[in-house]
Amino acid sequence: MIPNFKVTITHCGESTDYIDSVFSAINVKRRENNYDVATLTCEDKGQYYYTFKMGKFDDIKIYFKNSNQTTYTQVFGGTIRQANSSMSNGFHLVLNCKGYGAALEDTHCNRDYGIESANPAYDEAWLILADSL
Repeated sequence: MIPNFKVTITHCGESTDYIDSVFSAINVKRRENNYDVATLTCEDKGQYYYTFKMGKFDDIKIYFKNSNQTTYTQVFGGTIRQANSSMSNGFHLVLNCKGYGAALEDTHCNRDYGIESANPAYDEAWLILADSL
């Protein structure tokens, strides 16, 4: 049974649904304890999609359903981080997307706190308590 897909891209405030069309390859990775990533490929003759319909920082949602189901299930939601247009072997557009959780990667939390912190650890209980308040 081949699943059906729907990709919704919001570009310049306008949402467009691509249902079982445009994209020749969709790869979604649901990573444990990390944000999801997705890579989509489409044929883009004349760079129409790259120019007018899809671009960096557009919102994207990917849905799948089996042919015997009536509703789609969302499997990915995030942002297009790279839109790479290629003319080798025809005109192609490759979208590299990161899930909504990727915003945490852009903060300083991963460097300021926890095991990966560059800050020195306190060795006295009152310093640890004072730092947490």
